[in-house]
Amino acid sequence: MALKIRTMSDVSRLVECAGRVDGMLPPVKNAIRENRASAAQTLTKAYQFALDEVDWTSETKSMSSSYRKQHAETAKAAAAAMIHGALRTINLRQEATTAALDVPTFTRQLILSIPRAYAALFTPQLFRTIPMTGPTARVYFEDVLYNSAFTGSSPTINSGDRTDDLTKFNPGFFATPEGVDANEFKYDIKYMNVEESSYRVSTSWTDQAAQDAASQYNIDIDANTVNRLYKEMMRVVDWNMVLAVYNAVSAANVNMYSWKAQPDGTNGTQNYAAMDVANQRAYDQTFWSVGIQNVLQKIMKTRQYGEDSTPTWAICGTGIPLQLAKVDGYHPRQNLDKVSIATGALRDMGTLEDTGIRFMVSAMVDNIVPGGGANTIIFGHQPEGFMAPGIDWLPYIPLTVTPPLHYPRKGVTEKAVFSRFAISQPNTAAEPASVQLGHIYGVLNVT
Repeated sequence: MALKIRTMSDVSRLVECAGRVDGMLPPVKNAIRENRASAAQTLTKAYQFALDEVDWTSETKSMSSSYRKQHAETAKAAAAAMIHGALRTINLRQEATTAALDVPTFTRQLILSIPRAYAALFTPQLFRTIPMTGPTARVYFEDVLYNSAFTGSSPTINSGDRTDDLTKFNPGFFATPEGVDANEFKYDIKYMNVEESSYRVSTSWTDQAAQDAASQYNIDIDANTVNRLYKEMMRVVDWNMVLAVYNAVSAANVNMYSWKAQPDGTNGTQNYAAMDVANQRAYDQTFWSVGIQNVLQKIMKTRQYGEDSTPTWAICGTGIPLQLAKVDGYHPRQNLDKVSIATGALRDMGTLEDTGIRFMVSAMVDNIVPGGGANTIIFGHQPEGFMAPGIDWLPYIPLTVTPPLHYPRKGVTEKAVFSRFAISQPNTAAEPASVQLGHIYGVLNVT
């Protein structure tokens, strides 16, 4: 995808949009905090003329119609916020007014890079994306607490206990004789402040290297190097999102389960090596019926069997595909009603029949999990609605390439790629209720 921004009039129109948006939005420090949905809609509407020039359907042809619309809206909102952030960051207003007849190279490259870099990320397809209009934002989410005490049977419940604390669940709380006041739940809206983090990577090359690459291999070392930096920075975004999910689940230790692939007969287990082929095949099916199902049930119970309690995707370590292939009902790369991912460090594997879970493999999991996660699966669900609990990606400044800096005395050119974004994740020190942001995720360890 690419924005068609080639001439001075295009830049002038973007500058005009930026000024209009600054006037429409509340102060930066309050805009997203007060109403994220309104801010995102304002940005999308303001830059609609530029967004309309992008073919948003090119990467969504294999999606279901409902998901295609959701993905396009998210992509447009994020791209609009990134364009606005880029305009403010590089002082495009001054550059546009002093330019000659065409767009300065740096400006054109920066603006064009926004949708291209965004499209290559897998984060927006698995997580909710909420653009930031400033370096800080406020994340809202719903919270439901017990508002009545119950001591009639065990476990007892105190007013103020969390409803997603499974150790407190007691059906007796709901048993109310006719004519007696029912026990109460307290519905509350919590929030948590998040702040962006900055990421940057740079590289350099000599004039001789650029000349040799061009003459011997017809390679533009500038473009080739920038593309490499982009890929690394995109991996930073995706890596941080997957890491945030694993940390949220492991810290809360509520939706985790371990399944043994080849038990050795100790501790009352069967001896896989001593089984005949038929029994080994039967045991392999417990990867789904026992291992995966236990994680799914834990997530469902933690989320009180709500609409967001069923995972829709699973990112696997590199040791999982062979184990998954042994399960009846596994379809490699088939029945995918969403976009097929084959970018960065993530690849589609396929689906399990009648589960609706999309399995993918990534070496990221191998390195994220302490001690090695080649045999780990991370389950998740893309939240729907602004206050539904979940871990979100909040982009502020897009993946941006700096202008080249040439040192003629040394014959060296330097460039860098940077980005600024935040991740909303559980922070119980700041807000105890934020623990639920990780409750729609789960982890299965295969030992």
